[in-house]
Amino acid sequence: MQKARQAWPRLELTDKFINSKRCVPGCYRDSLMTKLILRVLSSGRRSFMMIEKWPGTSSYGDRVLGVYGEISLADARDKARHWRQLLQKGIDPEVQEAREFAEVQRQQANTWAAVVADFLDQHCSNLTHAKEARAILQRDLGARWGHRPITDITEEEVARVVLVDVKRGVRYQAGTVFGWIKLLYNWAIGVGAYGVKHSPCANLKKAKLIGRLEPRQRILSDDELRALWAATDPGLSHYYPFGAFVRMLMLTGARKSEVARMTWKEVDVGRKLWTIPVERTKTRRSHEIPLSGDAVALLEALPRFHGPHVFSRTYGEKPINGFSKDFDHLKRSIAQQWIEEAATADRPARWTIHDIRRTVRTGLSKLRVPDVVSELVIGHVQKGLHAVYDQHAYADEKREALNVWAAHLRSIVEPNPPNVTELAHVRAERRAR
Repeated sequence: MQKARQAWPRLELTDKFINSKRCVPGCYRDSLMTKLILRVLSSGRRSFMMIEKWPGTSSYGDRVLGVYGEISLADARDKARHWRQLLQKGIDPEVQEAREFAEVQRQQANTWAAVVADFLDQHCSNLTHAKEARAILQRDLGARWGHRPITDITEEEVARVVLVDVKRGVRYQAGTVFGWIKLLYNWAIGVGAYGVKHSPCANLKKAKLIGRLEPRQRILSDDELRALWAATDPGLSHYYPFGAFVRMLMLTGARKSEVARMTWKEVDVGRKLWTIPVERTKTRRSHEIPLSGDAVALLEALPRFHGPHVFSRTYGEKPINGFSKDFDHLKRSIAQQWIEEAATADRPARWTIHDIRRTVRTGLSKLRVPDVVSELVIGHVQKGLHAVYDQHAYADEKREALNVWAAHLRSIVEPNPPNVTELAHVRAERRAR
């Protein structure tokens, strides 16, 4: 073998020679890079090798650097030079390449996109706000950080993302974004699978970044309820099905997502009952909502398509979504209406869809509905000893409460002349006393 190796011709390898007819099967030693060999097979395949004493061996041996065409002559020389430097440090090039490959694999599994995907699948799949987490972490922040290792994201970058929403005036949204980023990093540290040892949120103070977030206390005034009811007339085609959706919120006090995803299968018109299944409730318990006459009339007036969903823009196939533009347009319409009526133009500012739910709950208290019934009406669960010992469903009490609320709402949105008393409303208030 030594003799054969000595017989290998030595020349300055060039691409022109390698591709010429003179490059017949055999081995050729490169005169510019010692121990770099070009091997040519009878099949025409050409590959680069390096002859050296490798760690753990006592004699010379060859290792393949790469196949010509997949690796250039210049790259082969650079790789041989790099291998020689590693050997001089006592490092086996193949072991080093395996380490580098493993690091690349780790980094690919460690990207923001990969970790977020695992987080959504393993931690968020059963959370009520999983859709919100997907929108923020995967869609919005994924577009910014998706390809980067999650360990490379700095606290300065997190702060900049949060401050964008703060400067836009949506501080509650900024708090939500910060909360999901913090939860993601805490989860990654807890599972110990992504090399995350420190959270970029650890030293950031939410109160300093965003300011103090007071609990929302906004409720709609009677004027706002009246204007909202008028603006959401289901007969207004440009608001279908958003108008009916908002009115159902006003009549039931249910959560936005619960009403938006309502299906006809959940509604028993004959019994005037809407049953939200366990998988669609925030409390992970089924929730029965008695329907007032107004709520039933609203549902019966809606078209029935072949799809299962009640409020839909796709003939029932998919539930209504993406209605923030509808809501913004609705608020502008109400503001314009009040301007034309020479009323206070800024009254509808800064209210949200969730404020409707808070308004219903407050209204029930004003109508002297017991707290335990009011809380069950809007889908809250009893706490403490009540949750353990009070297993009464309060079905009749809930129905009466929502009927009282519907009568009260009707008296607001469609008031009778001053000299006419609405008997149903008076009777409902007397029962509440």
